[in-house]
Amino acid sequence: MININILYYIPLVIIFISVPVSIKYRTFAYILSVISSIAFIFITFNRYNYITYFYMISGAVWIISSIYSISYSKSYGKWLSPLFLLTISGMMVILYSSNFLIFITGWEIMSIPAYVTVAVNKRNDAEAYVFMFFSEISTVFIITAAVMSYFYTGNFGFNILTNDYVLLIFTIGAMSKMGLTPFMISEWLPIAHGSAPANSSALFSATMTLMGVYGITKIALLSPQSQTIGILFTAIGVISVIFGSLYAIYRKI
Repeated sequence: MININILYYIPLVIIFISVPVSIKYRTFAYILSVISSIAFIFITFNRYNYITYFYMISGAVWIISSIYSISYSKSYGKWLSPLFLLTISGMMVILYSSNFLIFITGWEIMSIPAYVTVAVNKRNDAEAYVFMFFSEISTVFIITAAVMSYFYTGNFGFNILTNDYVLLIFTIGAMSKMGLTPFMISEWLPIAHGSAPANSSALFSATMTLMGVYGITKIALLSPQSQTIGILFTAIGVISVIFGSLYAIYRKI
C-alpha cells in the first residue's frame, strides 16, 4: 500500500522531473507542469485553511503560464523551458516547506534560474545583475530571520514565536523580493521583470512576488498579534500602491 505522505509530494516529484525532460521534449515537459500543478491544487487545497489559498492561486498561474508556454517558447530554443520549470519547482518547494531551511532552499531554486532567464534574454547584463542583487539581499534577511528563530525556539522549524523580531526581519527580506517600499524606489522590479520573456515575466510578477506574501503571512500567523505591526504593514502597502500608480502613470506618459 502506497504511503499517503508519498502521494502528497507527487506534484513536487513531477515538476522536478519535467526540468530535464524539457531539454529534449519541451511540449511534454509543459504538459507535465500542468499535470503537476493540477495535482498540487487538488492535494493541498483546503477551503477551511486560508493559507492553502496561496497554493490554489499559485497552481492556477502555473497551469495557465505552462499552457501559454507550449507555443510561446518555441522561438527561444532549449534554454527557456528548463529555467521556467525550475523556477516553478522552487516555488513549489517554498509552499511545501515545513521549516526555514527548506523554505530558503526553495527561495534560491526559484531565484537563480529566474536570474539566468533575464541574463540570457538580454544582451545588457545590468537588468540581470540588479535582479540578482535584490534577490540576494532578500535571501540574506530571510537567513537572518531563520537564525533568529533558531535562537528563540531551538530549531529551524516554523514554530510559535514570542515576539515580532523574526517577522520584521523576514518581512524586510520578502519586501526586497517583492519590490515594495522602500525597495520600489529603485524601480528594479519592473525593469528586471520586463527584461524576461513574457511567460517568465508573468510567472515572476504573479507568483514570485506571491511567495513573499505567503512567507510574511506564514510567519505572521506564528507571531504575536500586534496592532503596531498591522499599521506598519498597512502603511507600507498604501505607500507602495501610491508609488506604483505614479510609476504606471509616468510610464504611460
